[in-house]
Amino acid sequence: MKKHPDRVFHLSIAVIAIFVTIVSVLSIIYEQMPPAVGRVLSFTHIWSSLHAKSPWLGGTAQTVVSAAGRASGGGSVSDKPAKQPANQTLLNDIHIEAVGKGATAEDVANAKRILEQVGAPLLIEKTTGMPLRQPVTIEMIGNTSAYDGALTSLGVNASEASSLSKDTGGFTQNSTILIPLGQNKDNADLANTLTHELTHAIFNQNISSLPSWMNEGIAVYMGMTGQKSVENAMVYAGYERQLAESIVDVAKQNQLQPLEADESVILSGQTDYDYELQDWLAVSDLISTDGLPALQHYLSLLQNHMDEATAFRTAFGQTESAFDASLTKLLRTSAAAADDGVTLGFNITSQFTGKIDFLQHGKTEWQGVTAKPGHYQITVGRDGRLEGSLPAVSPTPDIDPADTNTIYISLMPSGPLTWQGEKVTDCGFAFNVRDGLYSFEDTWVSLASGQTLYESTPTLFGVTITSESEVDAANPIVKLL
Repeated sequence: MKKHPDRVFHLSIAVIAIFVTIVSVLSIIYEQMPPAVGRVLSFTHIWSSLHAKSPWLGGTAQTVVSAAGRASGGGSVSDKPAKQPANQTLLNDIHIEAVGKGATAEDVANAKRILEQVGAPLLIEKTTGMPLRQPVTIEMIGNTSAYDGALTSLGVNASEASSLSKDTGGFTQNSTILIPLGQNKDNADLANTLTHELTHAIFNQNISSLPSWMNEGIAVYMGMTGQKSVENAMVYAGYERQLAESIVDVAKQNQLQPLEADESVILSGQTDYDYELQDWLAVSDLISTDGLPALQHYLSLLQNHMDEATAFRTAFGQTESAFDASLTKLLRTSAAAADDGVTLGFNITSQFTGKIDFLQHGKTEWQGVTAKPGHYQITVGRDGRLEGSLPAVSPTPDIDPADTNTIYISLMPSGPLTWQGEKVTDCGFAFNVRDGLYSFEDTWVSLASGQTLYESTPTLFGVTITSESEVDAANPIVKLL
């Protein structure tokens, strides 16, 4: 029985360092821009990649969502329109346009569907207590040239716009949001970016000054929440854990920068990791510990012009520096967490007959169970042994050297399997294991031709992994995810 060929952990620290270096450079460029009230520049999807014709661009405007009674071009509006759900009422003030070659009416319609599915405006309001106060325009940008032009039209100088248009996943100024389609390839990316940028726009409408780490941390938190609502649960959980692991690893190396130094450190170019992810975990920690009412209270105090330090101490009962120290301690504790095992949920249909084998990271012996139709929980312990209601089968030695960072789950059918007409020689699922966290990585199918294919969802030949939870529930990072 062979494991699928080694693959680079797609959010390894090395890759993150490269991308974050780009973030740092872009952040320096951003900080040097002329001040503009309410401007917020987001780099959210640099690490997640890890997505009227306007007068200045000459494209065709397609406003898909318009407030009742404001539509033009014929038709009548009822004197007593039907009452709309709260989120739909808010969506009426979000105007979506296709800008530039490559952006289509379907892109606009898809953005509308995603905002509706996420319930983004109401979700942000319920989380932050900050309402959408005035219309927001979202431009779905079809190509780099159009993105460059849109940035320039918002006041970014030409050379900076050229650089930013190649790398940033979204840009918000006041109540205008730019979404480059080239950096947001699928609905999960779009849900994240749309919700993230809409959070910035809503803050721009409600608060005159918000610390950078809190602004970005809440926006990332909201973007992740939006992504979670549209993405496969296992795929999302794996992505979320991999992002958290990257910051835990930074803590392990004692390289964390203070939250309060966010803007100055980024400006200096000294940071070598994605600061927004630290901000996200900080906000997640505050919400986990103090609840949403405390966060909303803090934001309302800022809205009423209380100074930031006093507002934080009033809402959360501690100073920012004390909280920063406790977050650093939490992350370092997580960095020392043991890989105690994982409990996985399985749905098995009658399509698959045979057994399912498990190889815990660092082990050289496969433990297996007989597959039966139904829903099951299987715990893979630190030593590789299995606990669950499916019948156990005899262990099988592995012929390859132990993999220290991957748990493999191999499907062993009782009869031949084919994939697109070709015989399957090996198949299964892989989870990355780092810092006590188990994150879904991919599904693999090896063919008789020697080719190995990878899929991004945990479903294969009638077997689906539906959930995962770490055995070590005391790991403090788990409560933030």
